[in-house]
Amino acid sequence: MAEKEPEVVAEAPSPAKKSKAGLIIIVAALTVGLGMGAFVAGPALAKKIVQKPDSATVINEAKAEAEKVSKDSPVLLLDNLVLNPAGSGGGRFLLVSVGVQVADPTANEEMKKREIEARDAVLRVFGSKTVEELSDVSRREGFKKEVKAILDSLLGPKVVRGVFFPQFVIQ
Repeated sequence: MAEKEPEVVAEAPSPAKKSKAGLIIIVAALTVGLGMGAFVAGPALAKKIVQKPDSATVINEAKAEAEKVSKDSPVLLLDNLVLNPAGSGGGRFLLVSVGVQVADPTANEEMKKREIEARDAVLRVFGSKTVEELSDVSRREGFKKEVKAILDSLLGPKVVRGVFFPQFVIQ
């Protein structure tokens, strides 16, 4: 029996050495793999995430922009305007809210009195646009100028100081 015990003891250390070496290789491979993933896949994922802000982020940014407006120039919100774009055949729609910054509180009261006319004027501007035009984000500044011009013709020159789109959804 004494002979069998030394054989068992002699064989036991060699598998332990192999398992330590294998464990070190596995840990090193995982570390290299994670490092490569962080440098290769990380920037690609971050780019996709940054390019597609969700609607909540866009709305929050619009609200932050509207809060920068001074109290001397009130903003009236023409909320939830829904229409079918030109050429869509009723299959598509635009949901837009328009913030109108006016010159002073007196102009704001006038704007409130004529809100129905203002809503109709804004609907006319957007109703003449196609889905392709409305989808082009680079045209939004032009839409703001058109809305400002039509509201100035309704309320008087230089009454409208700014136009904001806190909500602009094409479906």
